[in-house]
Amino acid sequence: MVHEKQGNPRTCKATTTAGSACSAQPVRPDGFCYWHSPALATERAAARRRGGEHRSNRLRAAKLLPAALTSDDLLVTLSRVIHAAERGSVEPGVVTCISGAARTMTEIRKTTEIEQRLADLEARAGIGNNDRRFG
Repeated sequence: MVHEKQGNPRTCKATTTAGSACSAQPVRPDGFCYWHSPALATERAAARRRGGEHRSNRLRAAKLLPAALTSDDLLVTLSRVIHAAERGSVEPGVVTCISGAARTMTEIRKTTEIEQRLADLEARAGIGNNDRRFG
């Protein structure tokens, strides 16, 4: 809810939630600043959504973690991100997100390798997919 104040026409007509006069310059003929103009409420809400989306750990991690990494690349990337967190240029939440992604990637690689090795062994033994005794 916007409360109007009386006073300087070079400042916003609104009163802040703390009760003081808003000192921002009006951007519209209605005399309100960007943050208080009722006409800009939809635009402000959209900007907040966009800002929130681009600050998510998932998106920040995606910028730091390329799509396909070898195990060595993964190790280097994790080291780089941890070092960046130590310097304060990456938030700890991003490190957590990337670490989780790395753990998932490692588990997928292990599972894929085991499945491939099992398929190779079955092929050598002459066992087809329908010939398995336990599954």
